[in-house]
Amino acid sequence: MKNINQSILLVSTLIFFSFVLGGCSSQKKATTETKKETPTEEYVEEDAPKTTNDRDCEMYGEKGKKTALTALTLYREDFKAKLYDAALPNWEYVYTNAPGLREQTFKDGDVMLKDLIDKETDPAKKKELFDRMMEISDQRAICWGKSAFLSGKKAYSYYKYYPEEEDKIFDFAEKSVLNGGNETPASQLKLYFRYVLKRLKDQKLNKDELSEAYNNIKTIIDHNLESGNSEYQDALDEIQPTYENLIDVLNPTTVSIKSCAEAKDYYGTKFNENQEDLTNIKKLYSAFLNFKCYDDPMFLQVTDKYNQLEPKASRLKTQGNIYRKQKDYAKALEFYQKAFDVESDNFKKAKIKMLMATMTAYDLPGKDFPTARKHALEAASLNPNWGKPYILIGRMYAGSGKLCGPGTGFESQKVLWPAMDMWNKAKRIDPSSADEAQKYINQYYQYMPEKKDLFVRSITPGSSYSIGCWIGGTSIARGK
Repeated sequence: MKNINQSILLVSTLIFFSFVLGGCSSQKKATTETKKETPTEEYVEEDAPKTTNDRDCEMYGEKGKKTALTALTLYREDFKAKLYDAALPNWEYVYTNAPGLREQTFKDGDVMLKDLIDKETDPAKKKELFDRMMEISDQRAICWGKSAFLSGKKAYSYYKYYPEEEDKIFDFAEKSVLNGGNETPASQLKLYFRYVLKRLKDQKLNKDELSEAYNNIKTIIDHNLESGNSEYQDALDEIQPTYENLIDVLNPTTVSIKSCAEAKDYYGTKFNENQEDLTNIKKLYSAFLNFKCYDDPMFLQVTDKYNQLEPKASRLKTQGNIYRKQKDYAKALEFYQKAFDVESDNFKKAKIKMLMATMTAYDLPGKDFPTARKHALEAASLNPNWGKPYILIGRMYAGSGKLCGPGTGFESQKVLWPAMDMWNKAKRIDPSSADEAQKYINQYYQYMPEKKDLFVRSITPGSSYSIGCWIGGTSIARGK
């Protein structure tokens, strides 16, 4: 009996613990299930498939990769056979929906549009085709770069089809040189100089500006010749003698001047004897410009006196440049403003304002960004299709991390949103500046806020966000 009671007690004990453990297990399971119903919110990085190229241009479009590649293959087959009418519909699909797929699309479009333009006899339709060709060139600069080279290409296209558009030819040729720098092809340097001469003849440009343009060209040619690129010798042989002969005509003299020292010995002595002799002042000033005697103290004296007797925007700007080089920024701004007030050409006024903006932003000890932005926006209003002002404003925004925040973290990173807005605007309104704008986009993208930084602040990507600080306004929230 005793053994039976012990067995009953043992079984009862096992049942009790089984029930308790089972209850605990059930309770634990229930608790776990409850947690699954209300999970802890956390950021999960999702890698979306890449649909744009490095310049943010669509590679496939809404209908997807297969459709874009099929259209590409079909149009290329017709294009190679020179069946342009058959190629154009599929080419149009690729160009419109997948501009970031291949640069060749733009090159092929250029070939086909030229063929159509050359065959077209209706002037209105021809102009429509030409404008489309220019649009293709702009979009190529935005999506694939080479913006300075393409500006020069546009200048040649206007020169070929609409030579009467001299202002446009000059504008694109100048952008090709100023934006291209040492990379500017020799042929584009020659075209630019020819139109500098045309503007000189039409009194849209003076001898000071002629010297400035020549010095820019000569610097590029010298660099390439020193690098062993003999292609630029032909450009030098055409441009240098023309310029030197022209300077002799513009500044007639019976004296052979070959250096700064000789100019000072002859004209400088006369200047010291009589500083009201305008004829002598003109000759001395021209000689100083010709031989680049910018660091000679007498150059400032002569320029100042010349401006007192006969003020001119280009010389007032030159005087501002001298003061800027001497780090007398107050005087530099004073003379830039005088040049701005005297100048009547809006494009030239815009360039002066950009000098003031750049100096105010980066040369002044305090880096006065708000005033610099004001100057840059004035430049933009005077030349609405110029990207430089917006590139500068974007640089100032991007450089404001320590002004608008601690220097690191979200508060300092969000200033990159309006900076990106400015650089993208520059690309859009002035494709000739696309390479410079893209350079800054690429440089600063790595410092953008991450998507998880937006998540933890409950900021929806693509939503409007107030920037504050001196920048003000709103931008679009985005994360890398």
